[in-house]
Amino acid sequence: MKRIMKWKLLLIVVMSLVLVFLAACSKNGNEGNKEATENGGSTGESEPVHLTWGIQGDTKANDSGWPYDTIQEMEKQLNIKFDIVDLPEEKLKLMLSSGTELPDIITTGNQDIAKQMIEGGLVIAMDPYLEQYGSDIVNNFPLRANFSRKSLSDSSENLYWVPFQAGNDGFTGSFGVGYFTRWDYFKELGAPVIGSDEEYLKMIAEMVKAHPTTEDGKKTYGFGLFTDWNKWPYVMLKSSTNFVVDCNAGFCDVRTNEIVDMYNDGDNILWQSLQFYNKANQMGIFDTDSLVQKYADYTGKITGGQYMSVLGSWMFNDFNTAQAQKDPNTLAAYEPIPIEGMSAYANANYEAGLANRLVGITKSSKNPAKAVELINFLNSYDGIRLLQSGIQGVHWDMVDGKPQMKEEVLKAAASGDDKVKKEWGLQFDVNFAGISPGETHPDGAPLSLFNTTEAWKLSMTAADKDFAEHYGAETKNDVYINLKEEGKFFDISTWKTGINALLESPPDDIKRIGTQLEEIWLRGAPSAILAKTDEEFEAAKQDTLKKLKAAGSEKYWAWYQEAWENAKSKYAEFAK
Repeated sequence: MKRIMKWKLLLIVVMSLVLVFLAACSKNGNEGNKEATENGGSTGESEPVHLTWGIQGDTKANDSGWPYDTIQEMEKQLNIKFDIVDLPEEKLKLMLSSGTELPDIITTGNQDIAKQMIEGGLVIAMDPYLEQYGSDIVNNFPLRANFSRKSLSDSSENLYWVPFQAGNDGFTGSFGVGYFTRWDYFKELGAPVIGSDEEYLKMIAEMVKAHPTTEDGKKTYGFGLFTDWNKWPYVMLKSSTNFVVDCNAGFCDVRTNEIVDMYNDGDNILWQSLQFYNKANQMGIFDTDSLVQKYADYTGKITGGQYMSVLGSWMFNDFNTAQAQKDPNTLAAYEPIPIEGMSAYANANYEAGLANRLVGITKSSKNPAKAVELINFLNSYDGIRLLQSGIQGVHWDMVDGKPQMKEEVLKAAASGDDKVKKEWGLQFDVNFAGISPGETHPDGAPLSLFNTTEAWKLSMTAADKDFAEHYGAETKNDVYINLKEEGKFFDISTWKTGINALLESPPDDIKRIGTQLEEIWLRGAPSAILAKTDEEFEAAKQDTLKKLKAAGSEKYWAWYQEAWENAKSKYAEFAK
């Protein structure tokens, strides 16, 4: 009996210990689940979750990741480690066909690839995670989620892809593309009022005559082009006076929201642009060598001061910065010469995001909830404020109830200090902006605090200040804001970008025709530009138009007309 009682007591002790152990495990498990929830579905470990992101485009990814203040702050907030993988389209296609493990998150600009990945089960639906981890994805710009479910999905209408850069791109003063001209030489000529292409060409010719070589003896030109961006460089100078933007259908008129017949109309922007450069060539101010050069060669000549007029606002940053560093009072800089009636590539409202910035989560992801949390952060107003403007209290702060960049940060940015982007990580790569940096934060200020009057004032160079003063404005941006209020200047806010996003991808035969048409036009462009007389130019144009028609230009245009009308109908339905 005593032996039996002894065993009973031992059993009770053992069972008590087991229960205590199980209770402790249960408590730890609950705490782990709580931590998993708080960390967006991680395993509950304190170690950061490692996420990789494959993106098409020039991300300048490197093995050490992104050692920037902004990215490190984001990683800290989300408890992640964030690495980028450069993923050119051909590399992505190879990975898809070979079954190679994909990055956790992927960005593609190809809607066909996006749909193929859904059909192949290579991307997952985000829907199970959205309520807990993705509220900003669906609540900010609901037209975007609607578009994605209807047009970038299977019959389930789940959310597989998030188009990034949704919202208004703002008025940042860069003006996109247009008549960017050497300001110092413009002032030398008395800053003439320009009202037509003929007047602009004449002025540029006078600049070349007055400054035939650079300081180091290189020949100067009025204009140049480059050949590795297809039709884009030929067309974009004239786009600002034609109210045309490049779109999925080729080119779109932002006033009418209609597409441009690129290959059948002999008087459209393509031919107007070639005629402009032909006139420049006949005047001896066109760089004929530029018809075989690449983009890098073009920007190299800008940095070297060889061109009087430049296509894009980002192309002359190195020149302007270098000149200001040599002499803070210099007027040697490119500025956007206002021509009455022109438009700036600004204030576009990308309601459905950009169709060439589609972000999805691959089936390879070991932590899809955490991936959704990262995508959601990049679609939150606070998230984009961080990546564009930096850390509150470090790079910006609240002043009189309004967010404002710190003066020393703005001055560093204006001086071209490398640490602004390479150490602080400010104005971070827009490929990772789910919301356009030009959008307004709920606090009433732009997401990018570089886009405020206070910031503009502090960041202006001597040339910027002279430019603004010449036109009676406080900042260079105000020059155009004032002209717009007077009805003399426009932007592209009338463009219904959602129509462009909803345009279906053409079938293979239309794609083949389109490739042939572009090749024919690009082969004919140099002959038209180099024509010695107006009669030779017209002959070159008619020869190219004839070849385009024989290659199927009318069939191509008919398909796009119908597809565009279908996209407009979808847009009207989704925008309700």
